[in-house]
Amino acid sequence: MIKYLRVIFFDGWIILYSYFAWMIRYSNHPSKYPLEKRYKKIRFLVLRVLKHFHVEFNKINIDSYINTKKDDSCLIVSNHLSDIDPLIFIALSEKPVTFAAKDSVKHYPLIGRVLRILEGAFLDRNDLKQQLKEMKRIENSLANNKNLDWIIFPEGTRNKKPYEDILPLHHGTFRPAFKSNKNIYIFTIFGTFRVLDIHSKYNKNPVEVKYISKFDTNDFKNETTASLADKTYSYINNEIKELRKIDDELLRKLND
Repeated sequence: MIKYLRVIFFDGWIILYSYFAWMIRYSNHPSKYPLEKRYKKIRFLVLRVLKHFHVEFNKINIDSYINTKKDDSCLIVSNHLSDIDPLIFIALSEKPVTFAAKDSVKHYPLIGRVLRILEGAFLDRNDLKQQLKEMKRIENSLANNKNLDWIIFPEGTRNKKPYEDILPLHHGTFRPAFKSNKNIYIFTIFGTFRVLDIHSKYNKNPVEVKYISKFDTNDFKNETTASLADKTYSYINNEIKELRKIDDELLRKLND
């Protein structure tokens, strides 16, 4: 409870001001405002909130990702542990990123507006036709907007058992990159499930973010979306075991 009170005390006023000053306007008519301007304002709020949630980043191999990545749009995939996972990636990326989320998120007062401001996709799990339409929109965005990267969590939902294997991956996640011929970058994260946990006993919250590998467009010639999903599952599941060990050590150091 203390962590929420701290965020409300330090950030509540600016979030409330931002909500009425520009978030409603930007979310209702995002195309009227430059993407970079919208993203910069969102990222400023995200960095403030994560700071007062006492998130401590441990970035692993991120320099390799920065040096490898071309100045073009791409698809980023990662495991999914918490509703705060999208904010982690926004905090890490100066370049605009957006997300695919379940349709119900659209109605969340803040997160829903943030995603609309960033022109994210909302997927209705009960409507296959709608899902295909939104995935096609992601494909078109990747193909035509090099200034915006897309992040999708291919598990499709949060893994509520972070110390067990990740959930099966939906291979359709990889189709927009296949169709638009864009690289796919694989990340794994750990520790985010503690940040919003009201019962967490820790004063500081280490969050590990690791860049693992990428699928270059040349790899697509010999792969299917199903085989990419299988390989990504193995990569993330193997790497997250190491992140758990790192996380345990950081928890001890940060909260001693």
